[in-house]
Amino acid sequence: MTQKEQTAFIKLCFETSYRQYERTDTLWAPEVPKEMRVGPSNEIGWFKWRLIPSTVTDSDLDKLECKMGCCFPSLLKTYLSTYRHCFHHCGPTLIDDEWPDMPNRLVSAGYLPFECSYDECYFIYCIDLVNMLDEDRCPVVAFGQDYRSLDMGSRQEMEADCLFMASNLETFLGEEYGVY
Repeated sequence: MTQKEQTAFIKLCFETSYRQYERTDTLWAPEVPKEMRVGPSNEIGWFKWRLIPSTVTDSDLDKLECKMGCCFPSLLKTYLSTYRHCFHHCGPTLIDDEWPDMPNRLVSAGYLPFECSYDECYFIYCIDLVNMLDEDRCPVVAFGQDYRSLDMGSRQEMEADCLFMASNLETFLGEEYGVY
């Protein structure tokens, strides 16, 4: 995909999911940043929210790549720098302040964590960087809430604890956000 196609795809993902949330009136979340709020809070202190353009810059992404010790797939960069959102199925992404402490072992074993999910259980989603030269072949996997125990062991042992989610990031995001 070209950069223009990536941006259009990511916007489609976010906007499709947003419309689905809007139809079911589930665009409410606690602790919504002021610039994202649509009106006053409800009776339990949650705010209706809206998508806003991301403020993540290329420089921010460069710093993150240095911190993580790897290059990010271009679609992931586009995902992190297109929109800011509060979807309930998504916890923090790699660029958020509340991103959990995470074992360096994931990255050193070739798993790039990029998003957490707070649905029925906690998952940390990772891009398997083994095929990094061909972004279309980098699978997305998930580690459950006991991922902190992965600090020890080989990549092969870690593979036994991960769930295959999608054959690549595009497929994962398309399914996650209701485009596919």
